[in-house]
Amino acid sequence: MCDKTSDTKNSLYQEHYNKCYTNIRESEMLIDKNILYLSSGALAVTLGTVSQLSDNSHKYLIISAWVLFVLAILLTFFSFFTSIEAHQKSIIDAENILTKDKETDTAKTYNIATKILSILSFMIFVAGLICTGIYYTINLKEGTQMPNTKTTQLTEGFSAPKIQATSIDKGLSTPKVPSTSGTSSDNSNGGKK
Repeated sequence: MCDKTSDTKNSLYQEHYNKCYTNIRESEMLIDKNILYLSSGALAVTLGTVSQLSDNSHKYLIISAWVLFVLAILLTFFSFFTSIEAHQKSIIDAENILTKDKETDTAKTYNIATKILSILSFMIFVAGLICTGIYYTINLKEGTQMPNTKTTQLTEGFSAPKIQATSIDKGLSTPKVPSTSGTSSDNSNGGKK
């Protein structure tokens, strides 16, 4: 009876462990994907809007943000590769335990590398956001002050276009039917009055 209870506990524990492990891996992958998407989006938005600012002072901030976003993207890609390698090594470790009764942990290094790369990419992404925020805050404040600019006030507007008066009666007249009397005076003007 004790062995049956122990086997049931072990199977419940293993089932729970597998669910937790799967959820953890999926969460890590979701975080990596979101960092990848957000870094790419932030890079695209800043590249598209930076030329619209008036002075563009403190360019080192936006350039730093771009470098950080690209670095976050690259680290995320590297974390995908190390994660794949960790899973492959984990399969080999499981085969060693099952077939050779030899416990190995060759996936440990890749698991640690994946976690470090994920944490670094998140931190670098946040640093890129901070640089971007500071850059836009400074440039928007400077853009609203604009010390040496002249403002001109529009004193006259454009007048509305006038419709030209045309008579509805004007236009082509109905062609006249040629007379049978043989006179060509009616036909000489092309049927116009």
